[in-house]
Amino acid sequence: MRSGSGLLFANPIPEAFAMDKAEIDVAIDLAVQEAAEQGFHGHSNTPFILARIKELTKGSSIPANRALIESNVTMAAKVAVELAKLRLLDAQQSKSERLHVVQSRRSKMPNDCSSFEIAPEAGTFMPAHPAEASEIQKVNPCALVAR
Repeated sequence: MRSGSGLLFANPIPEAFAMDKAEIDVAIDLAVQEAAEQGFHGHSNTPFILARIKELTKGSSIPANRALIESNVTMAAKVAVELAKLRLLDAQQSKSERLHVVQSRRSKMPNDCSSFEIAPEAGTFMPAHPAEASEIQKVNPCALVAR
C-alpha cells in the first residue's frame, strides 16, 4: 500500500443546503475578483473570499459552508478508515508472503541447514549455509537465525 500517488475527492454540498447556482456563482466570482484587485493571496485569500461571499449573500452562504464542512469531515473519516483497513491488510499479506517464502526456502535447504527460525524483528540475514545467503536475501525480507 505504499503509493507515491494521491487521490482527489470531490464532495458536493449536501442538496438540502445547496444554494441557487446563479446566486452563489455571482458572489464567488465577485469575491475572487475583489481579492485579486486588493492583493489578497496565500493564506489570507480564503478568509477574505469567504467573508466577502457571506456579505454578498447576506449570510445565506453560512449554512451551506457549515454543511460542506461537516460533509467533508464525514467523507475524510470514511476514507481514513478504509485506508487504514487497506494498509492493515497489505501489512498482513506482506508478512504472510514473507513467511511463505521462508518456509519454501527452508524445504529446499540441505539437511545441515534445516535448523532455522524466523526472526523478523532482527532485520538481518544469518543463514547457516553460505551458498543460500544471496538467494534468500533477494527473495526474503525476513531475518533468519540459526538455532
